[in-house]
Amino acid sequence: MKVGDLVTIKPAKRGVYMITSLDARDLYHRGSLPGAVTVVCLDDSTSSPMPMGKKWLELINASG
Repeated sequence: MKVGDLVTIKPAKRGVYMITSLDARDLYHRGSLPGAVTVVCLDDSTSSPMPMGKKWLELINASG
């Protein structure tokens, strides 16, 4: 996985998300989350970037 890849979140598979950073921090910015990336929902223009564990992501379309 790399920045710009499009993913969906298992098991719901609702919405399309884009990986915006290979580094993720908890929602309170207290520390790095190993095994997680930062994603943003492309289906919701008000969505904020959020951390998500790689194990929950399913690749839809790899970037360049």
